[in-house]
Amino acid sequence: MILSALINIATTISISALGPTTLVFNEPIQFASIGKVGDYSIFINNNKKVLVINPIKELKKSEMIIVTENKNYQFKVHITNTLPESYFIVSEGKIDNSFVLLKKNDSFEIYEGDNSIMFKNTSDKNVTVNDESIMPRASIYLPKGGSIYLDSVRVL
Repeated sequence: MILSALINIATTISISALGPTTLVFNEPIQFASIGKVGDYSIFINNNKKVLVINPIKELKKSEMIIVTENKNYQFKVHITNTLPESYFIVSEGKIDNSFVLLKKNDSFEIYEGDNSIMFKNTSDKNVTVNDESIMPRASIYLPKGGSIYLDSVRVL
C-alpha cells in the first residue's frame, strides 16, 4: 500500500501484533525510533531504505519517528490483533485541491484526493480523529493510505 505522508502531520498506521510491518522509503533512513526501548524489534536493511518493525510487548498505541536524508516523518502507531496492511511504501504527499466522497454517515464525511484524505465532522459535537480533537463542522486533512480512527474506533 502506498502511504502519502503529509509534511508536519502525523500519519496514523495500524500494525499487527501478530507479525512484522514493513515500511519502504525512497531515501536512506538515518534514524528510526518507536516506543520505549524493548517495546519493539526494529530492523533496517543494508541499503537503509527498508524498515521492519515488530511489537514485542502488548501495547495499544505508540509514536514513531523516522528521519531520512531530507525528510522527517512522524507516525502514530495503533496496534491491532488482526492482520491489517503489513507493507507500506512511504512517499511524500501534499494536500489535494479536489476530492471525491469516499464514506459518509450522519456524523462525518470522508473525501479522498490523489495524495490526501479530508475528514469533515458533520456532527454538532467535538470528535477525536487520530488523537486530535475536531470541532463541529470543521475538517482535517490526513495522509492517504493511513488509518483513520474516530473516537478510538477505526473507520478507514
